[in-house]
Amino acid sequence: MLSPSRSPAQTILKAVVTTASTVIQESTSVIVEQKEESNDADDNEPLKKKLIFKIYYKFYRVKRVAASFNSKNSCDARTYIYILPTYAFCPIEEITSESYRVTSEILKLIKDVSSEYLGSHNFHNFTSGKKFTDPSARRHIFSINIADPFIKENVEFTIITIKGQSFMLHQIRKMISLIIAIVRGIASRDTIQQAYNADKIDVPKAPPLGLVLEKLHYDRYDKKFGKDGQHEALMCEEADTEITKFKEDVIVPHIVKKEIADKSMFSWLFFGPMLSRYEHSSPYFSIVTYIIPTLLGRLRHLPFVQKILDNALMNELDDDDDENGADE
Repeated sequence: MLSPSRSPAQTILKAVVTTASTVIQESTSVIVEQKEESNDADDNEPLKKKLIFKIYYKFYRVKRVAASFNSKNSCDARTYIYILPTYAFCPIEEITSESYRVTSEILKLIKDVSSEYLGSHNFHNFTSGKKFTDPSARRHIFSINIADPFIKENVEFTIITIKGQSFMLHQIRKMISLIIAIVRGIASRDTIQQAYNADKIDVPKAPPLGLVLEKLHYDRYDKKFGKDGQHEALMCEEADTEITKFKEDVIVPHIVKKEIADKSMFSWLFFGPMLSRYEHSSPYFSIVTYIIPTLLGRLRHLPFVQKILDNALMNELDDDDDENGADE
C-alpha cells in the first residue's frame, strides 16, 4: 500500500533507485572478488579470462505517463549517431592511414551519397532474413547529417547522425558500410538505389563500436498528453542539455579512445568482408586485397600486427551492439 505522504511517482522513483543501488552494490562486490582472485591466480593465466562486471546507471528525469503509454510503440522516431575515423573514406587508390585528412570534396561526396537514404525505401538488403515483399522492410529516414571533422590524438573523426522512424537489425551499420564503400570507390554510385530493388545484395556490416542510440522521440505523445494537466511532456530541454553534455564528455571520448587503441575500423577496412562483396574496376584493388593482407600475415608475430588481425576477427563476431530501436 502506498504511503499517504508519498505520491505514486515518488514511490516508483524510490523503487527504481533502490533496485539500481542494489545492482551497483552487487556488481561492485563482484569486481572486488574478481580482483582478489586475480591476485592469487597463476601469473601465466591469460588476463582476458578474468571477468569483471561494470554496471553504471544515470537517471535524469522520472515522469508520470498515461496508462496507454508504451516506450516502443509510442516512439515516433529514433536518432542514432555513428562515430568513425575519416580515413574510412580514404579513396582506395590512396594510402589509408591515421594521418589521412578528409578533403572538402570527399566530405561533400559523403553528404551526397548519404542523402540517397532520405525518405521511404525498401531496406530489405540492409537487414537479415527480410524479404523484398515484406511490408515491414519499408522504412522512413527523416535526416542524415555529417558533422565537421575533429582531431583527437592526431586521428581525424566525424560523426554521422541518422534520424529515422524505426530501424531493423543491422540496418544502420549496413547503411554506413555502403556509404564507405561508395566513397572509397569500392562500390558503384548506384549501389544504394540497386539495394532498394528486389535483387539480393549482400551488404556487409560496419564495425559496431561507433554506433550509439542518441535519442528517442515522442512528439505525438507530448502533443496529446503533454499539456492535459495530468501528465508532463516527455521531451525536456533541461534533460536534453544534460544528456548531450554526458555524450560529449563521456560517450564520444570513450569510443574515440577505444577506436584509436583497437583500430577496429582499420582492421575492418582491410580484413572485413567489404572488399569481397562488390565488383571492382580500380587497379589498386589487388594491392588492397592481396598484398597488404599477405604482408601483415607474415608480420603477425609483431604485437601491433597481431592486434589488428585479432580486431578484424572480433568485428566479424561482435554482432550484439545493434540498434536498440530495431523492431525485431
